[in-house]
Amino acid sequence: MLLALARSHPVGHGPSGVTRVRGAANGQSAEDRIDALERENRRIFEEAQREADAIFAAYQLSQLLAFDAPLAEIATAVAGELMRLAGAATAALWLADADGTGLTLVAATAGGIPARFPDAAAASRWAAENAGRLVVSLADEWPAGVLMLAAPPDTSLDRAGLRALELSRHDIGVALRSAQLRDALGRERRELTAIVDGATDAILQVDSDCAVLRINAAAERLLGVAARDAIGRSCGSVLGCDESGGHPEGTCPLAEVLATGVPIAYRESTVRGAQGQRVRVAGSYARTRGDAAESARATAIVRDITAVKALEELKAGFIATVSHELRTPLALIQGYADTLLHLELDEQAKRSCN
Repeated sequence: MLLALARSHPVGHGPSGVTRVRGAANGQSAEDRIDALERENRRIFEEAQREADAIFAAYQLSQLLAFDAPLAEIATAVAGELMRLAGAATAALWLADADGTGLTLVAATAGGIPARFPDAAAASRWAAENAGRLVVSLADEWPAGVLMLAAPPDTSLDRAGLRALELSRHDIGVALRSAQLRDALGRERRELTAIVDGATDAILQVDSDCAVLRINAAAERLLGVAARDAIGRSCGSVLGCDESGGHPEGTCPLAEVLATGVPIAYRESTVRGAQGQRVRVAGSYARTRGDAAESARATAIVRDITAVKALEELKAGFIATVSHELRTPLALIQGYADTLLHLELDEQAKRSCN
């Protein structure tokens, strides 16, 4: 048996002195075949590893994009992950402005990156100045933004990473655009909050049941109640309308605008002040539209007009006094004139009267 095997597979010696058995079929030694198999196994393993890395990177990207964080934080994390995924030396992200006037840089892993481009074509022209740069649009249907990747010197970008980027670029664009809109809404909310809290007029908002949802600092000062104590209570108990006689029962202006939807541009009333005193106020009332009747809200913006009313009363009193004082001598003069007209006097008497 061994002899037959030896005859069918002659024994030889290679350059390294290692005994090799020649294959009868193709003349390749077993050692060469094993080396080839090992190389093929390594290639398959490395390819599988790259694919696994790409899948994991895509998962990491999805986690980053789903993270409810500020735009700058998400964009920086996404740029770093895409740079690692593609084997790049530098990455940068530009997003389209809300008004469509251009692209603004939101994340960069290195310095010397332009802060703005008028459009994606300008970004591509800038990237073409360096052979190692690649610009990828984040969406085809609408100008979401662009991503730039720069390869290390004398190295190309990883193809598997670029393939994963191509598959996920639209989702990246949508997620970054959503984060951009969240940031814009957050800024507007903070600005509106600052305006409401800094207003000198008292602002009070109620729900469909006339329960207080919010009051600003001016309302706290006017009514002498903290916001945390007012929220959830009925507007009547917070404003003290019944105690101050602000309006007849069942004619609450907030309830009126909630029921009719018609805003009240101006109406005077009274509320209970911080010291329990009766405070005269004037204000406007309007309903905020909701998706359903139970989600409707009403807002009152009122101003203390106690000083104005006092000034008006003082003015009216002054005018009445002056009018009275002026009417008294005028009445006497008019009486004398009428008397002269009805008396028949000689010329000497007329001169004496004059």
